[in-house]
Amino acid sequence: MEPDSKPSTNGIIVQILCSLLACSAILSPGMNMGYSAFALKYMRTQLHLSTDQETWIASLSNLVTPIGCLLSGPILERYGRKFTLILVSVPCSIGWFLMAFEPTLTRIYIGRILTGLATGLASTPGSVYAAECTLSTLRGYLMSGSTVFISLGILVVNVLGLVFKDNWQIVAAIGGGVSLVVAFITLIFVPESPVWLVTNGYESRATKSLKTLRGTSRTQVIQKELSAMLANKRKAVAHAQGNMWSNLHRPEAYKPLIILNVFFLFQQLTGIYVAVSYTLDFVKDSGVTKDIGFIAVLLGALRLGVIFLGTCCSKTLGRRFTAIVSGVGMTPCLLLLAFDRYQNQIRVQPDAPNFNSPLFLATNLTSSSLLNTSLSSNVTTTLAPLVNITLPSVAGQAAAGQTSWVPLAAIILYIVFSTFGFLIIPWSLLGEIYPAKCRDVACGITACLAYLFNFAMVKYYPYMSRSIGSYGVFCFYGIMAFIGTIFVIIFLPETQGKTLTEIEQYFMGSNARPSGRTDEEVSLNGGANGHAKVPIVRPANRAS
Repeated sequence: MEPDSKPSTNGIIVQILCSLLACSAILSPGMNMGYSAFALKYMRTQLHLSTDQETWIASLSNLVTPIGCLLSGPILERYGRKFTLILVSVPCSIGWFLMAFEPTLTRIYIGRILTGLATGLASTPGSVYAAECTLSTLRGYLMSGSTVFISLGILVVNVLGLVFKDNWQIVAAIGGGVSLVVAFITLIFVPESPVWLVTNGYESRATKSLKTLRGTSRTQVIQKELSAMLANKRKAVAHAQGNMWSNLHRPEAYKPLIILNVFFLFQQLTGIYVAVSYTLDFVKDSGVTKDIGFIAVLLGALRLGVIFLGTCCSKTLGRRFTAIVSGVGMTPCLLLLAFDRYQNQIRVQPDAPNFNSPLFLATNLTSSSLLNTSLSSNVTTTLAPLVNITLPSVAGQAAAGQTSWVPLAAIILYIVFSTFGFLIIPWSLLGEIYPAKCRDVACGITACLAYLFNFAMVKYYPYMSRSIGSYGVFCFYGIMAFIGTIFVIIFLPETQGKTLTEIEQYFMGSNARPSGRTDEEVSLNGGANGHAKVPIVRPANRAS
């Protein structure tokens, strides 16, 4: 329930700052996600790494992140949101410092394991805190804070990599320092979630916390909101009955579980996180050969901006439509990259099938010139007077050490379209597509599988690139983007603008209009008086 009086400006500012501070716990883990993108370039020469060792450094964090995800929930419920946010800094800072000071291959492995564990621990506390501590008018935007800070961390580490270049140990030390600074600020300035305090019987502390978050010193202002929390606590006791595992056998649970996990699989099969973990190699494999470090920073900034755009569009245009636009945009970009890389392979291997034969040129002259593929010099000379321009060939650009606009434009558009939908939409669906009676278990299963898919794709990307070539990799990603888009069109329902009960009814296959809203529905979307209440949180000591 919202406060009786109009929310104060101080209260709004406090809620925004506290939510952003809570979400910033994942800033340093976000840096960890992008760290291997630039560090591997210098590690491989300084530490004489083999390909297998490189892939373990890049992917090891993703392998243990699911463990952190599984640990995060029980710690959140048992010890509180603030404690969990601070706890993230322990494995995170230790892992960074192991890589920063006197690094060896073993210390780097351990460091990547610990920072990966921290990534899992930080995956949900910020969003949970924002959901429980902010007014309904702010909640939708601030719950996206974790995704923003992950992308900000990736951007920061790319900028640091561009500045410090081969001094990857300094960047690791900065990552550890960031984690400790965020934890210290959280300890001093961020109050505990009043919802958690009420749920665990700390009513006086909850009153104090709620006063701070609403920017008031008067108990009367927050009395009804506090009473609603106490009422929700009693409802949660009854709501927590039953076995969540057995509830997964019901259609309203297993149908969205299958759909969302397959969506996450396609998210990984389109190379979205490979582009994060191997940014420099990924850009280089796409055919960009100049200013790769700067382009990596540009892509990081672009990704951060598109996250804001995608979040707003998903709220206005819908989750499903945004995902479809993302897939439709990704597919031609990836296939164009594959075609460009294949043309480059022909130039490198003269005995490969030649698509620049006179017959091919005679029948495909117009399309080839538009795609800026490798044409012979006499064809370019013939076309130039007709269009009154000079078309530089890809071969000439490569010889001059320049970057062709084809792969550069394709890789930029790929980052834009992939981030716009396929990157953010699956994570946005986690909190709304599963029924309340099994949401904890279903979210845990999905998060674990998502990171395991991530590990597999990041681990085996270099092997794929060597075995089928960069053109084969991009062709594979493009085909997966196409199939994934078809999957979204056929199976993914629109959830934007629908109540949680309506979503549950859809998967149950019932056409009947739900007769009423569940307690959780009333809590999240408003009671009879139209005021939104606080989320129901299950007691930690109850079986569910």
